[in-house]
Amino acid sequence: MHILLTPALLQMVSEDYNQQHIELLDHFSVQDTRIQHISSALLAELLEGGPSGRFYVESLTTALAAHLIHKYTSTPPNPPEITKGLPPHLLRKITSIIEDRLSDDLGLAELSAEVGLSTSHFSSLFRQTTGLSPHTYIVQRRLERAQHLLKSTRLSIAKIATTVGFYDQSHLTRHMRHVLGVTPSYIREHLS
Repeated sequence: MHILLTPALLQMVSEDYNQQHIELLDHFSVQDTRIQHISSALLAELLEGGPSGRFYVESLTTALAAHLIHKYTSTPPNPPEITKGLPPHLLRKITSIIEDRLSDDLGLAELSAEVGLSTSHFSSLFRQTTGLSPHTYIVQRRLERAQHLLKSTRLSIAKIATTVGFYDQSHLTRHMRHVLGVTPSYIREHLS
């Protein structure tokens, strides 16, 4: 498996380590379980047709870049500034954007640009603030909105799925079953 990361991504992530210039060193016959796990997740996402969306893939590639920079560069990283998460005004701004554009195919790069942070720094601060990754937060909000629509409207499940930002009904069903343990039909029939 070959994974190509753009120099722009590596540079953006390296800035979170306060490094202006990075040089990845060649390593041969190294078994790195973190790279294997991230690669496996990327491959599974590709083979399944991208069911988790662009945001998930961007998060994985950013995590891979951060790991490579941390473990395989010629200069040791300077630790990023320790913060206590996103300031309240930035959290309100980002959650408002997510709510307004929940049905869109939101990307990590778009959201981080809205608050002027690199993707990895934004992801880290968002997780510190909410306890969830941006991807998990968006999926959770989509599921909450889908539940509301299932209980309060007679829209078809397929229409609700696309209205809240899932690709189709099976994408909604898969996430709902995984997170809530029930299907959209069950919610509509038993919890409305």
